[in-house]
Amino acid sequence: MSVPAKSATETIQARINENSFKLDKALKAGDITVTDAMKQRTTFMDAIIADIAQEHLGAFAQDSTLIFTGSSGRQELCPYSDNDFFLLFDDKFIDNESPGGLDIAFQTALESLNRALSDHNIGRISIRTIEEATHAACDLRDKNKEIHTQLLDRRFSGWGSKDLLDRLNAQIEQLDDQENITLIEKKFDDYDHDNKTTSAIPSSSATSKRVTVLEPNIKNGYGGLRGYHTMRWSEQAFYNLRDHDKITAYKAEKHKTLSDRDLQSADDAYLFLLTVRYHLHMLSGKEDDVLASHLQPKLAEIMGFNGVEDFMKLIFKPVTRFLTLVKLFVL
Repeated sequence: MSVPAKSATETIQARINENSFKLDKALKAGDITVTDAMKQRTTFMDAIIADIAQEHLGAFAQDSTLIFTGSSGRQELCPYSDNDFFLLFDDKFIDNESPGGLDIAFQTALESLNRALSDHNIGRISIRTIEEATHAACDLRDKNKEIHTQLLDRRFSGWGSKDLLDRLNAQIEQLDDQENITLIEKKFDDYDHDNKTTSAIPSSSATSKRVTVLEPNIKNGYGGLRGYHTMRWSEQAFYNLRDHDKITAYKAEKHKTLSDRDLQSADDAYLFLLTVRYHLHMLSGKEDDVLASHLQPKLAEIMGFNGVEDFMKLIFKPVTRFLTLVKLFVL
């Protein structure tokens, strides 16, 4: 009896699962670093998403482009991280007389693309013109501050028109410096307000979004990965730089109080937390950033620690350093 052929969805999902297993195995064996694993996973997902876009939106590739943002833009995809991206398109496809406000053929292709992305559990794609994306980048309303910081991490996907991204970059680079600074200050205020009482809470609460230091959220918790991101976003806002090497060159001149050792310790702590997050995703089998107590012993073992206590000490170590650096850049 013949074996039924796998559907396109099953094939893509099998490829994604296989890629996750391969990278996890190589990471545990010490053949690659977590940075290698995240970059390879990001590159892999880039190709998957670009192939799907080409299949459903190829006819419009000259006047639209995929832009990766967030963890996708930073090339820091963990096994179950969300894929962050949007479609930038030429306003020639706007048709105010159409029910959906878009050229019907273009809208039909977008609907087909979104169905495919959803079927593959990759997510849905948002769409913006250059004008809309530029407006979102400088919008001070609370709901759009996240869009602003996502755009700081924007990266060309390799699919579609690079010229559209160049035009967007030119528009965003003309934003008033004070607008950038104000947005980042607001972002830090939110981060500080949401987390400032974390260490004072004796235990986690089912009704609270905050996580205690006993079960820290290594991404959004106080002193977690988001603290480092906030520092990087602050650098980009102040110096209008998106290249990490160039940012590093500015540090000694702009912030005499920060030594190379300070900055290296922050980078090392960030890499450590990224490694923990990567293994936590694989251990949980889902996107999970809370270091629950029942997972701590296994994670300590995976990462080569003799016990939970030594492991957790290194988890708490980045907190003060991240917050100190963030405040130096923002305040």
